Amino acid sequence: MARRLLLGFLLGATLWGASASARADDDTLKAARKLAEMNGMTAIMTAQAESLVGFVRAAITQANPRQGTEIEDVIEQFVAPTVQKNTPALLDATTQLYAAAFTREEIAQMIAFYETPVGQKIIKTQSQLQQSVVAAGVDWGKRVLSEMGPELKKKLDERSLNPPPGL
Repeated sequence: MARRLLLGFLLGATLWGASASARADDDTLKAARKLAEMNGMTAIMTAQAESLVGFVRAAITQANPRQGTEIEDVIEQFVAPTVQKNTPALLDATTQLYAAAFTREEIAQMIAFYETPVGQKIIKTQSQLQQSVVAAGVDWGKRVLSEMGPELKKKLDERSLNPPPGL
């Protein structure tokens, strides 16, 4: 299920980005690429690539328990290089999305902002801040699940539904 959602998201973003590319002029695309490169998107894309490799590793490991060395060989020799090779396409898609969402003038204003001290601070702190926000979200999710777990299990049992593993 998660694999289908991820593939659907990536395909949708690529297709939407491709249609956006047809509408944006070259100057807007160049400005959008500059914005994507300077505002920390490359760090985010690197994190997404690492996450994809981790997702594939976990899925293969789940399907093949106790095969760690063989799995790591496949990850290091095929999965990671394939993801790395395709990461520039994510920058292209992001560029196209920016060009579709903003005018050239708006992109120029954002670039000008990111060149200010506050903009530079955002660029420098954005990745760590996003990681912290994600971690806070995971902690929050654990607390909510812990709070509702016993009652949810009871409600599922009442309907003869199986609880997910770990509940």
